[in-house]
This record gives sequence, C-alpha cells and structure tokens, in this order.
Amino acid sequence: MDRGFNRAVYTANFLTSMRAKVAAKARIYPGFVDVARARRARTFAEYDRVVTAPLGGFADEIDYWTRSSSGPYLARIRRPTLLISARDDPFVPPASLPDLEALGSKWLAAEVTDGGGHVGFIAGPPWRPSFWAEARAIEFLEDALDGGV
Repeated sequence: MDRGFNRAVYTANFLTSMRAKVAAKARIYPGFVDVARARRARTFAEYDRVVTAPLGGFADEIDYWTRSSSGPYLARIRRPTLLISARDDPFVPPASLPDLEALGSKWLAAEVTDGGGHVGFIAGPPWRPSFWAEARAIEFLEDALDGGV
C-alpha cells in the first residue's frame, strides 16, 4: 500500500482521514501520541510506527504487523472456514495469502477471484446490486451444515 499507485490513491486518502482523527483525539487526550510525527506520516508504515504500535503496546510497526497477523492461527481453526479474496485487492496482495495446501487443514477453503477489490464483489446495476461474497458465504455454510465441508 505504501508504493506506486496504491500510495498515491489509497494511502494518501486514508492517511488524510487518519491524521485528522489523531488530531481530534489529541484534543481530548493530550499527549496520547506524537501528533506532529503522525501528521508527517506519509505511509502506513510510518503511521503504524508512530500511532498504532505505541498505542497497542507494540515495539514498532513490524512487531504490530507480525503479532496481529491471523496467519499463525489458521492451522488451529476447527470449524469450516471460507477465505475470500480478490487478486486485485490493493490491501491484500495474492502473495500474502496463506498457502492452504501447505497448512494441510481440512477446515479451510479459499476462493480467490480475479476482481472484487478489497471489499467489493458487487455486481449488477446500482438499483439492483447483487452481493457475491455474501451469497457465497451462505452457500458455503449450507454445505458445511449438510456435512459437505
């Protein structure tokens, strides 16, 4: 997210909003973070280093990202679980998705579509949208309840 097109579009937009929220919180809770450094953050890494990590008790942004990742817990899942992602997701690139085959879990299934973005999967006209991910989740749960998963 901190490079190229994504940085110019997504990161800049999100950080504008996030920096404003930090400034507003600082008026209520003075000194809770270094607001001047937060305002200078131009990447998620910088922001997480200055704001998120210290507030969460993490050493730095790498410690935060590592310890907050769900990856190490996937192999422990013991309920049918469907992971849905899209190859064009600007936040979660395909290379960061778990290798389910390597995990060897019968409980996990993944569906990675070509399109859908980060929270998309919406089709049809605006006046009659269809929500693919939600419909697919219901199908998956119905199969699981029927013993198919």
